[in-house]
Amino acid sequence: MKKNLLLVFLTFTLALAFLAVGAIGAEEKKIEAPEVITIETQGLKKDKKGPVIYHHKKHQEEYLNIEGKKPIACTECHHDYQDQGGKKVNVWKEGQHVRKCNECHDPNKSDGKKKKIQLAMHKNCKECHKALVKAKKVKKAPYKKCTDCHQKK
Repeated sequence: MKKNLLLVFLTFTLALAFLAVGAIGAEEKKIEAPEVITIETQGLKKDKKGPVIYHHKKHQEEYLNIEGKKPIACTECHHDYQDQGGKKVNVWKEGQHVRKCNECHDPNKSDGKKKKIQLAMHKNCKECHKALVKAKKVKKAPYKKCTDCHQKK
């Protein structure tokens, strides 16, 4: 009887140890963001501009947010808006799957408050850059000329 009890105790202790090591390893595992993302302009009816080369890692590690703080929160760009009590709330959390913008934002038409992809990207990027310059948090951030962000086709 004592041997059975000891065996159960050891098995339980070993299982607990494996769970603890797994939890610690999962917590330390940080999702590595891509250094550069190419934002394509495919699917647009009028594709006048080339793709945008977005320096994700620099935005994540070096650049300031609108309050003038580093790092820029992932939720400045990544979102999953859901209705909570009649109010749209971003429920996306760092570490969750990141969907491509065009999975929700149509390239050619807006749908209610969900803007077409060009308007959504321009609003997010250009408005942030403009606000940073206006608040004198940075000397320059591209928002005036298309070619500051868009590559040649």
